[in-house]
Amino acid sequence: MPGALQGPGACLALPLIFQDDVKGVLMVGQKKSGHCYNREDIDLLTTLANQGAVAIENAQLAEQIQKEQTVRLNLARYLSPQVVEDIMKKDVQVRLE
Repeated sequence: MPGALQGPGACLALPLIFQDDVKGVLMVGQKKSGHCYNREDIDLLTTLANQGAVAIENAQLAEQIQKEQTVRLNLARYLSPQVVEDIMKKDVQVRLE
């Protein structure tokens, strides 16, 4: 995406990192005062970026749990609880026809 930093007027980009995995980027524009960002500003923005990465990870995990619950409920309609558990543990694909 050429010029992505120029388009929105961003002058600082901080990666949103969770356990060595980049979840996104926090891009901020110029300060209203016109001054450059100092070390304290960058430290605060880094903390916010880290919290944002945790929030994204939590949202992804919640979505994954929701999907697993849906699969469990659908399988439980046709199979015994033990078979459902075995399928979920081994990540076995079952075609219900």
